[in-house]
Amino acid sequence: MAISITSRIRNAMVGLTLGLSLLFTALIFLLVYVIEDQVFVNQVKVEQAAFEQIIDDANPQLIRDWQPINRNIQRIDSLDNLPNSLPATALSVLAERLGVHEYFDDDNAMFIASLMVPNNADRVYLVYDVKDLLVVRNTKRTLFILIGGLTLIIALVAVLLARRLTKSTLAPVSRLNHALQNNDLDDVVIELANEFSEDEIGVLAHELAQALEQVRKSAEREYQFNRGVSHELRSPMQVAQSATELIHLVAGDSHAQLSKPIARLQRSISEMTQIAEAFLWLASDRVVEKSERCSLDALKKMLTAIQSGFHTHEIVVNTAPLTAHYYPLPSTVLSVVLRSLIRNAVVHGAPSTIMVDMQADRITVSNSVTSVTHNDSGFGIGLSIVQRICDRFGCELNTQLQGDNRYCSSLVFGGR
Repeated sequence: MAISITSRIRNAMVGLTLGLSLLFTALIFLLVYVIEDQVFVNQVKVEQAAFEQIIDDANPQLIRDWQPINRNIQRIDSLDNLPNSLPATALSVLAERLGVHEYFDDDNAMFIASLMVPNNADRVYLVYDVKDLLVVRNTKRTLFILIGGLTLIIALVAVLLARRLTKSTLAPVSRLNHALQNNDLDDVVIELANEFSEDEIGVLAHELAQALEQVRKSAEREYQFNRGVSHELRSPMQVAQSATELIHLVAGDSHAQLSKPIARLQRSISEMTQIAEAFLWLASDRVVEKSERCSLDALKKMLTAIQSGFHTHEIVVNTAPLTAHYYPLPSTVLSVVLRSLIRNAVVHGAPSTIMVDMQADRITVSNSVTSVTHNDSGFGIGLSIVQRICDRFGCELNTQLQGDNRYCSSLVFGGR
């Protein structure tokens, strides 16, 4: 199912809000832990700075007697006197590296500063046991619930704000969409174009208004054309048909030399009438009724008339698999399509037999060719219009050069 642009933007903003909320929660936890540790480290560094001041005075007695001001910080002069709970790896690090180190496990939490006495190269250790002073680690469950609850509240408020902002920001798009689906388009689109003329919505609405106006004018022209074109096309051809029939009656047998030109004229007028009918069908959108479908018998008669117009080529029609059948195209339209395919076979093919194979789901016209790049042009509506007719009636036109150098054009019914 398609997702509207409003839903896409709303989902994106909600997802961004939730993601930022989770990031905020993680940063808060990290910040609380870091701040608490830094407080203890700073207290140890204050004592370290005080001891280094005594060392700079170079008074051995003061160095031996100095004790930290903070009663929770203990001075230890030997690595062996450090708490037994420290692992061997921690002791080796303290022996090798100066500075403040922290050690945490299930039972201990301490910060230890490793200092060097310059005169005798002895080590002094300042041990700050903070096990009973920890706030974050000792109350992490409560802290987690507190920060999680605040994050949830912030996330809910942010989601509501995101949805409201999305709705208000995309209100013009929603109005335009509602107008396109339910209301009179022209007035609403023009109103939106004027209201939001300075932003992208106004530009889109203005372009849509122009497109709707062009569609309306095009539809009006098509309506006016279709309303009058049927009469305007049929009337001259009916007059021409009647005139040729009168000429034939007046001439009679005494003017036998006129019989062939009159027959050709009548055949051309009949073809033009069918082409006009096909174009009228192409310009309309009405559905072919069952009574308008072309029967097999009617198609055979039309193929006989088409054969009479091509004396130089033999046209063989094969209807063996069929007895009574109806094709889903009007008779005049199918006649125009087949005449065009046969004429293309005559003009572009080799002088050989043209096969017309009629089956229930397709009609195939095949002929031998000498070159598929032959560019001779002939009279007819051409394959491009045949393709348009196939698209109009839901058929499919297939053209294929077979291995025996025969070219096949197939009109497939129900191929789409």
